[in-house]
Amino acid sequence: MKNDVDRTETNLAVLCHIGGLMGLLFFPGNVIVPLVIWLWKKEEYPSLDKHAVEVINFHITLTIYMIISALLVLVLIGFPMFIALLVFAIVVGIKGARMAGDGYLYNYPMALPFIK
Repeated sequence: MKNDVDRTETNLAVLCHIGGLMGLLFFPGNVIVPLVIWLWKKEEYPSLDKHAVEVINFHITLTIYMIISALLVLVLIGFPMFIALLVFAIVVGIKGARMAGDGYLYNYPMALPFIK
């Protein structure tokens, strides 16, 4: 579904997606960056509200999966799982940012709905 939104709203939506990815470098920035953008501008831009909630839900879910994979390092499956999660997060994050830039809402796969 393509949204007819102004350029500022689209740029902020892209920033939410990219901010979640960049936050992976500085844990727990993957949740904090889109959360700050969402709390700051959700009233002003309704489309941004949907994008930010998707990103936040995905990164909370991703954090849970990464904690589980870190615990599974003890049984040797955790390290490949952790690497796979990072690659997956980068791929879907870039896809989400590209779709947001085109005006579409991207629904992240495997994201649990913590925030509605």
